[in-house]
Amino acid sequence: MESPKENFHTSTTGVSHHLHQPHIWKPGFRQTPFSAITALLVVLVCAVLSAAILVISNNHIANWKLQPSVVLGILHGVGNTALLYAFWRGVNLSWWRSALHGTTLENLNRLWFCGTSFKSALFSVRHLNKIAVASIVTTIASVVVSPLLQKASHIEAGYFVDDVNIKMNLPNQLPDGFAGIHFNGMPGNTLLSPGFLGAMQDWYEGKTIYTLNDFDFACEGICEANFTGPGIIHDTCSTTSATLNMPALDASGDTLGFSTTFYRFEDTTGTTTLRIESQYISAVDSSCQATMITETCDLYPSTVVYPIIYTNDTLVINPNITVFEADNGQYSTPGDLSTAPFETPAGLLSGLHWFAEAYLAANSSIIHGFDPSGNEIYIEYPNGILATNALDLAPLTPQSICAFQWFSPTDLILEAMTEVSFRAAYAAANTSDLQIFHGAVQVQVSALVIF
Repeated sequence: MESPKENFHTSTTGVSHHLHQPHIWKPGFRQTPFSAITALLVVLVCAVLSAAILVISNNHIANWKLQPSVVLGILHGVGNTALLYAFWRGVNLSWWRSALHGTTLENLNRLWFCGTSFKSALFSVRHLNKIAVASIVTTIASVVVSPLLQKASHIEAGYFVDDVNIKMNLPNQLPDGFAGIHFNGMPGNTLLSPGFLGAMQDWYEGKTIYTLNDFDFACEGICEANFTGPGIIHDTCSTTSATLNMPALDASGDTLGFSTTFYRFEDTTGTTTLRIESQYISAVDSSCQATMITETCDLYPSTVVYPIIYTNDTLVINPNITVFEADNGQYSTPGDLSTAPFETPAGLLSGLHWFAEAYLAANSSIIHGFDPSGNEIYIEYPNGILATNALDLAPLTPQSICAFQWFSPTDLILEAMTEVSFRAAYAAANTSDLQIFHGAVQVQVSALVIF
């Protein structure tokens, strides 16, 4: 029988032989650094995607869920990580290849420190190698690319032009009765409906006009389009002037320095007309001789073209473009007759007559006299908002005691009537009044991505 010592010796020899059997490294496909190659491909894909994002987003509206600058930042982070990983794997491979092909310990040490220390790579001028160059380039790229990408894309206000189709419900004529009914004794002999009164209140309060809650009725950014609807037109307004001797005025207050009056009548052709008559002192010289201007405009109901500016889901009449008559736009309706029977449906012109009498009619009297000390004085007594808003304050100085003069109120009146007409038509519209402005030029003033 064998001794325990011999059994122990035999077992130990078997284990020792197994632990020290060498693993021979052989070159070939299995040794290919697939992770490093994949990392380099990721770097390439991130670079291509970054360039594509800059090109695609340039001069386009910044309506991405993630802004291009954020996406570029993410791609930079992923690409930078992949580049550093690929470089690290390259350092290992280069070190082992140098060791296998034979080199000095000093060179191996230099390769390792150049791959793991930017400082060592930067100061290895006398023994510059590919690892040092790759280390310098990789470090600089990881530091410099980030601020360059941040500067490559930014957002600013700009213009983007495209063709769109915008919808709006708007009738070409305001239906008789929407403005109210004829009622003697009321302003303009008209008793207004809640709908028309609401349009006037919204105008007075400057309320925003919103589009329907539908993408086809709104705009992304700022758009311009034209729509036809009921409004007013006028022939060329006539202007006359006269001289007013202000020192000859008395204290009765019978002389008006400013007034706006409105009349509705049928002209010689039977067309109902709303006349605006504005009188105002436009200038006063040093001897208190005033120039009195009289402007007369005759208004007619008509289908007009409204130039509309959209800002996302809001809209306004373009203040820089004059509303103009549509083809064969002028029309007449029994609801506008100045002699319409009591309690019959009122038309647009009747409603505007009420609006003018209630909101726009104004006057201002000029009184001339002397104060208790015997000093000559001129006093202006305004009646109505327009008389105060149109007053020219520039000439009013202590040295110019009689320099009361006004701006022309005619344009303000026409603009107010136009907007009230549009607001009333917009409120009266239904789905049967659908209009589509095809091929509208969309001028988007919005955030654009620029590089």
